[in-house]
Amino acid sequence: MNIKNLIAFIEENVESPINIESLSKHAQCSESYFHREINKLTGLTPGKLVEILRIHRACYLLHYRKALRCTDIAILCGYNTADGLRRAFKRQTGCTPNTFRAQQVKIEQLPHTATLQSLLKLTTENATQGTNVQIIQQPAIPVYGIKHENSPAQIPATVGQFIEWRKSHRLSPRVSRTFNAFWSDPNNADTHFRVDIMCEATRAVSLPQDERFFSGEIPPGRYAIIEVEGGDPMIQSATSELLYRYIPQHNEEMAEFPVLVERIRFYPDVPLNQALNRVMVLLK
Repeated sequence: MNIKNLIAFIEENVESPINIESLSKHAQCSESYFHREINKLTGLTPGKLVEILRIHRACYLLHYRKALRCTDIAILCGYNTADGLRRAFKRQTGCTPNTFRAQQVKIEQLPHTATLQSLLKLTTENATQGTNVQIIQQPAIPVYGIKHENSPAQIPATVGQFIEWRKSHRLSPRVSRTFNAFWSDPNNADTHFRVDIMCEATRAVSLPQDERFFSGEIPPGRYAIIEVEGGDPMIQSATSELLYRYIPQHNEEMAEFPVLVERIRFYPDVPLNQALNRVMVLLK
């Protein structure tokens, strides 16, 4: 059974009713066989797997889409009512959607997140090995950004602040490209962890009186790039492919500039498996 295709199917149909009948039909097997295989592969029942994916999307919508009401989010995540979302949300996270939003609870610390990350790793092991790497000549890109120099678990709060600033200056992703510059590995972060959240400076705007905000540029030069669809595990896999396989094998060297990730299609605006990212490494 292809767990990657199954998760993609659930993500792409998350707003619709999903039951073991539709899941087993997609997997082209009997319901009893499907139930046994899913439990063997993931340790979950089919219903629990669907619920985890629904609630994960709800977390991102609550955190990053402040204009959406809980009723709207319930429908976008496949629940008929806000009360249905509330019950499932509390079952998976231990808190209600309103509490999660009001207290800015960290998504990475919720009980279901570790389970989901383990599932995603099953789908991404060696996923980018042998992926086509492109070498491009990239001109300089002026950017505005915010530095995050705290725990990786607190990145969503910094991202949320930057999103609000972008909205106030009409620098939406439709008109201004989005980049992350990883100065440290978030999976092996020490006290000096840093990531910059940036957008293309398509016009002059004022920056807040906050020392974390900056204006600068992504330097011009030769970049090795891989485009990948999926979440953070796919980005990590592509980064490893570039740094530890492609660059050494082709006698290239990484310049003194962090790994860049351009965010092209965003989760939860699209299903997780359709989120599109471009991993970029500046070469000497």
